[in-house]
Amino acid sequence: MSAVTATAGRRPLLFWIMIGLILLLGLGAAGGGAAGVVAMATRHPSQAQISAAGQREFAVQWQRLSAGRIFPSSVSYLDSFGGRTTATLVGIAPQAPCGSTVDAAAAPVLAAAGCVTVLRATYTDASQTAVATIGIAVLRSPGDALRAQSTFVAGGHGGLLALSFPGTVASLFTGSARETYAAKTTAGRYLFLSAAGYTDGRRTTPQVNSDGGYTGETVTTDLGNGVVSQLSAEFQAPARPCADKNVRC
Repeated sequence: MSAVTATAGRRPLLFWIMIGLILLLGLGAAGGGAAGVVAMATRHPSQAQISAAGQREFAVQWQRLSAGRIFPSSVSYLDSFGGRTTATLVGIAPQAPCGSTVDAAAAPVLAAAGCVTVLRATYTDASQTAVATIGIAVLRSPGDALRAQSTFVAGGHGGLLALSFPGTVASLFTGSARETYAAKTTAGRYLFLSAAGYTDGRRTTPQVNSDGGYTGETVTTDLGNGVVSQLSAEFQAPARPCADKNVRC
């Protein structure tokens, strides 16, 4: 009886030792998990993650920015003679289907590039002599933007249509008044288009010299190119995307 009693007395001690070991193991696992969570929360993103965040932000820039940020009320630019001048916003149009914003020759180029939409606004120069419509085509990918630009630069593929605003200085800027048009891409999926002419609706005849160079007036070209170069700066990929309050790194 004494042997049986001694064995029975030892069982509670072994039981509590096992319980203690289980609790210690559980606390160790919990501590390790908590440490892992803290490490993940305090770990800085890698350069690759930062770059990916910047690219995601850049891809939706056209949706995030306000109309006033995309098309500011005035734009300062340099003309062909190195003088600084200012273009003034005439009006901003609602975003439109790509095919409705360009001529028949340009529409297939945008369609092939997977064009999503086109944002447009019209500006006039400081003298209110020249007027230019600027279009920002949102394309499927950066590669499509580069290919579309190359196609336009190759020539013979048309371009952006003139956008007039009745009752303004740009009321006579119609299709027949479009003198020049151009296409430019900076980075990402955005293709910048411009069409320029004169506020009185006239269309001049370009003069070409013996070397094939254009010798006509440059005021319309300066306006279109100058405004595009300034507006496109807002669509550059952010150098420090994690510093942007709208980017989550």
